[in-house]
Amino acid sequence: MTPDFITLHSPACTAIWEVRPDEAPLWRYWGPRLPDGVVPPAPLRNTRPEPSFSLHFDQPLSVFPTMGMGWFGQSALLASRAGCDWAQQITATRVERMDNAVRFHLTDDVARIAVAITARLDPDTDTLALSTTLTNNGEDVLDVAWLASGNLPLPDDAATVRSYGGRHNSEFVPINDTLTRSQWRRENRRGLTSHDCIPAAIVGCADGSAYGAQLAWSGNHLQSIEWLDDGRRQWQMGAGLAPGEIRLAAGESLSTPDMLSTCSAEGANGVSWAFHRAIRARMTWPDGAMKPRPVHLNTWEGFYFDHDLDALKELADAAAYIESLCIPLEHGKYEGVDAAMQVAKGKELYEKQCLECHGKNGEGNKEKFYPVIAGQHYKYLLRQMTEIRNGHRRNANPDMVKIIKKYTDDQLISISAYQSSLVMPGNMCKPKAGKKK
Repeated sequence: MTPDFITLHSPACTAIWEVRPDEAPLWRYWGPRLPDGVVPPAPLRNTRPEPSFSLHFDQPLSVFPTMGMGWFGQSALLASRAGCDWAQQITATRVERMDNAVRFHLTDDVARIAVAITARLDPDTDTLALSTTLTNNGEDVLDVAWLASGNLPLPDDAATVRSYGGRHNSEFVPINDTLTRSQWRRENRRGLTSHDCIPAAIVGCADGSAYGAQLAWSGNHLQSIEWLDDGRRQWQMGAGLAPGEIRLAAGESLSTPDMLSTCSAEGANGVSWAFHRAIRARMTWPDGAMKPRPVHLNTWEGFYFDHDLDALKELADAAAYIESLCIPLEHGKYEGVDAAMQVAKGKELYEKQCLECHGKNGEGNKEKFYPVIAGQHYKYLLRQMTEIRNGHRRNANPDMVKIIKKYTDDQLISISAYQSSLVMPGNMCKPKAGKKK
């Protein structure tokens, strides 16, 4: 039987599945963008040798691997019905196509369950959102111990995984682990997104590319990465369930939170930038856009929940006053003896590669989140660009990373010298001299 190939593209990513009517769709590709029209040259089972000391029927990674199909890795579902129906196997698949998305309708007539897996690849953010809905088609209660939001393939050169731990006052501490043939697993049991275990990670590959995933969920969660017989790895995420927490009566359903994933040839910076765009796009603002916020109140460190209205107003007045001040002209420029030469060299670089985003006068672009650099200190600019070039600052725009990674130390000095000399007309002034006390 010749399978169908389902393909989703975004500007930077591609996902391909191999679909047959009598089993769960197989993962064929998830990674950086492939050219339009590219499909696998042959069905997967026609090209794979039978692994030694394994089942005679090959079991590649599917979107919903389960024990009943002879899958020896982490199952996407752990459920049972009064001690029975615990080894599920998908017996039928129907495909529903949508704009930039596909929904796989799966059934297991023996275990009497239905599964709907939705995959949506957003062309604006290069993020793939996976979610799963499980329905009990049997007459008896179905006890659910685990239901994965999504199940992703990782390439055979996936080498490291970065997750984050920490504690109060020391949050988001990077934890870097080497991927081996042993299972990698992180689990949070605190009931909310915590300091010590957040539902996200970034996988680095030998070629410099990176894959990222996060669970859109603030609660108990679990994620695991494990090696497969074909050299790839599978990555699962889902909400953590307590024993007896989910019991589906006849006809009831359980829907998972979204697993957001992305990949980038630009490494961790590209992954972070895609996630930033995705989270912003998910925000629901009145009238479809965020209103300007001239005043931001820090009611946490500022008040620690002691929200006295008069004190809040005083803080707002102080913030509004500071926001109204102009940018000082004397703000820390490059003061070397070769300042004129450095500024001239920096101007040439800036106008060639920076002006389009940051503007002629360093005014930036609020809509595209390009920062104002006019009036910024020379030493600050130099430190930030050096951190980005060296890969130490992980949240930079990938477009900037591409430009800046080839700059030498001397070029960074020149461009920082020029940027610190920029003046925004009407927004900068010379501070008035204060009276000496």
